[in-house]
Order: sequence, then structure tokens, then C-alpha cells
Amino acid sequence: MKQFYSVMALLLITATISVFGASPFGEFKVLNPVFENEDLKVVFSIGKAEGAEILALRIYNKTDRFVSILWDESLITDNNGRAVRPIHSGIKFIFADRPQVPTIIPPKSFIDDIMVPQSHIYYSDGWRVEPLSENALERYFMISYKVDEIKKTLIGTVHLSYTPPAPGFSDEELALAVLGGLLGILIAWWILSSMGL
Repeated sequence: MKQFYSVMALLLITATISVFGASPFGEFKVLNPVFENEDLKVVFSIGKAEGAEILALRIYNKTDRFVSILWDESLITDNNGRAVRPIHSGIKFIFADRPQVPTIIPPKSFIDDIMVPQSHIYYSDGWRVEPLSENALERYFMISYKVDEIKKTLIGTVHLSYTPPAPGFSDEELALAVLGGLLGILIAWWILSSMGL
């Protein structure tokens, strides 16, 4: 009997995974995430800010010295192809037009951050972020930084891919799929916990 419950729980979990595997949401991926030079290694990924998909990044300091990231002298292209100043994490969007303090990265260390084009920040019943657009899948960037008071840059083009949402999902079907998935997880958890697993 214990084996039967284990199989049932496994089937419910598999069904839940397959429901979410259909992905009714569009999905961005970074095709060429790594950029580096003698000082920095930058790895891009897809992140979130205010519920919008944006470019996130991890910046490694490869040197034995402190590195200062100069956000106000850096650039990222927006959804319209304009090169604009990036706003990084820790900045309240209400202050997006103010100067940003450089971020210091200790030797042989890294930071996790974001690059939101300043032109993507707007106010509409609260501060919001315009998400990445599938119509602009190439993002040019320039990260300006200092090592031992010497200014340098790391430049590149991030290539994105976009998989559109699975066809045929109405709002009601999406709500039912999410509800069914959560119910499947809840039932599987109840079965496993009642068996002492």
C-alpha cells in the first residue's frame, strides 16, 4: 500500500511539472552571457524588477585591487535602441535621475546587480519598470570602471532569445492550470506526509 501511495504522489508531482512545463508565459534567455577582460568577468542573466523581466548581472573583480563600477558613466540600450544610463539595484526609482554612487568590488570578489535602462522607469500608480521587449533582442552595453584611479571600460552586445507563450491559453485556462498545479502539489505533500516521508 505504501508503494501505491508513493507512485500516486510521483504521478501527481509529474503532472504538476508538465502543467508548468507548458509555459503559458513568454521566456527570455541570454544566448551569450559571459563577457570579460583582464580586470572583470561579467555574467548576464534574466532578472526581475517590480515584476518586469530585466537584465541582471554578476560582476567578478579578477584583480588584486579594488574596482569601482561607475554606473553614471556606463550605458545600456533600451527597448528602442537608445543608449541610456543604467540604474542598478539599491537605487529607489523615485531617485533614478540623481547621480549614483560607484559600487566598490573588493579584490577577487563579485557583486550581483541589475542594469535597468533609465528610460524604462516610469510612474503609473506607483513606480514601474518597462520589461525587456522581444522586439529588441540585442542589447549593447558599456560598463565603465576604475582600477587604481585608471578609468577603463568593458563593452559588448548581449544577444537574447525569446520564446513566445504557449498558444491557446486564455486567462481562465491559465488560472485553472495554476490552481490545478498547486492542488497537485498540496495533495502530493499530504500523501507523502501521511506516509511519514
